[in-house]
Amino acid sequence: MRRGLLFGILGAALAVSAAGAGPGPAPAQPTSAILLKAEEGDRACYMTLRDDRGATVEAYADFAICERAPSLLGRRVEFTWEMLNLPAPDCGAEPGCPRSVRVPVAMGARLAAAPALKAGSLCTPSETVVFACQAGARTVSVCAAPGTGGDRVQYRIGRPGAAPELVLPKAPGRPRDVTSGDTLMFSGGGGAWLRFANGPYAYTVYSAIGRWGPGGAPAEKAGVLVEKAGGRIANLRCTAGEAALDAGWMSAAGVRPDARGFDLP
Repeated sequence: MRRGLLFGILGAALAVSAAGAGPGPAPAQPTSAILLKAEEGDRACYMTLRDDRGATVEAYADFAICERAPSLLGRRVEFTWEMLNLPAPDCGAEPGCPRSVRVPVAMGARLAAAPALKAGSLCTPSETVVFACQAGARTVSVCAAPGTGGDRVQYRIGRPGAAPELVLPKAPGRPRDVTSGDTLMFSGGGGAWLRFANGPYAYTVYSAIGRWGPGGAPAEKAGVLVEKAGGRIANLRCTAGEAALDAGWMSAAGVRPDARGFDLP
């Protein structure tokens, strides 16, 4: 099924639906997003997108976008949307099905410039950088977006200029619901940590200062500890650009304590 057939289907649906008199502006679909998946379906090209806040969005598109998908997958794409009528899901293969649904359909797509990010992080200008650093070739960030009733927080890691390799949770959530953490106090210093769970895995960002340098001089530690089922499998140390965890933000955001605690690696 290709572009011409899509318009043929749309034309038939429009003819039998007085409410669908033609294309119009599409509501609340992302103007730009990371294209994660695109596959041809019986009614349209079906896309899976990741928006600027890390939420996954399912959407319809013209079949021509599916044909171009190999050059767009994993990259930020700008979309133009129109409100069009598609055959209702229960139409199946029924010829001339009179039932239709009015939905936003992406009719145009082009590669977008990378979004502006706060320096040294994967956070957008509207977000607060709770934590950020460079861990080798990757950037690690915890970003907080303003929301109704308080901030919404998300962990991100990826290479600069590319889509994040991992975001937790998939859509930013309230800190007390999606993370746990606490402060660290010890002689000559202190710090803080914040843990994000993903099934059996846990990703704990941490930053601290203590007398770990030569002759007991103050030195910093920061990074991401990766665990599986409670066992440590990786420690990604910050190598540059550290933005220490903000214990004040954690307290104000209502981050819940974790009985498992945390030991600095």
